[in-house]
Amino acid sequence: MITNGMLPILLVVICGFMLGRTNFFNLDSAREMNRVVFFFGMPVLGISILTEVDFTLFNFRILISYLAAQFITGLLGGWLAHSFWHYDFKTSILVGMSTALANHVLFVLPIAENLYQGYIITQITAIIVMDVILVTFVITFLLEYASNSTISIKMLFKRLLRIPLVLGVLTGLTIAITGINLPIAILTFLKFSYSCAAPLALFALGIILAKSKLTDNLNFALNISMIKVLIHPVLLAVIGFGVLELSLDDLKPGLMVAAAPCGAMVLVFASAYNVDPKPLAPLVVISFLLSLPGLALVIFL
Repeated sequence: MITNGMLPILLVVICGFMLGRTNFFNLDSAREMNRVVFFFGMPVLGISILTEVDFTLFNFRILISYLAAQFITGLLGGWLAHSFWHYDFKTSILVGMSTALANHVLFVLPIAENLYQGYIITQITAIIVMDVILVTFVITFLLEYASNSTISIKMLFKRLLRIPLVLGVLTGLTIAITGINLPIAILTFLKFSYSCAAPLALFALGIILAKSKLTDNLNFALNISMIKVLIHPVLLAVIGFGVLELSLDDLKPGLMVAAAPCGAMVLVFASAYNVDPKPLAPLVVISFLLSLPGLALVIFL
């Protein structure tokens, strides 16, 4: 089951890596692929998954336990970046974001769709919705605070509404809540279009792997990545099993997301707020490599 779920995803990354190593593609190619994913694939995916999901099936005990673990890992990552590695406040905020926000949309969800139906897909979707609405709002608020002496609510929402995935999720929520029935042609367009997002993003990641020098500031990247792929799922297990008394079957979708690598959206925020991406980019790549054993273990359980 693990092979059927993860191998197709990894093969896309390997193809990108091999073609990057042989110079068929370069970092500029990867950037353009990621632009397609960010500005087209992800918002369309956000609309599509939310027009099909049943919100009454969301397990809010999972969401509470995931949010608590996410809050702790985010604080830990940001605090270490600021206090131990002496990064500035805005960079530290984004490091905290990288330890809190997983690559669930473009990595965990495609794997889950290869393996499962029903409950696990629904709960992963619930975590995505919570992250997009809550975590992106908090991060945007903190970055606005770090960038300006006063925070304008109008500017805050303008920043949020410039994030394509946020727009996609809000559009999908509106359609779902209002009960609008989309024409079959539109539904087909959404499904056909969002299918490009994950393969393109994973292929681009393979190119970045081929072209990156991962040894630069390796100690920082390894430690922060381990917070995301190891401490996050351990904390979730402690809270979910020990405090809320969830079963393994209940908590499994949360553990899959918690064990996932850092989300690449941190690089988008870095660009929007003029933060140097150099300490952030290796986190996406190294955490991806480190996440594979843990994610495979969670799927096996």
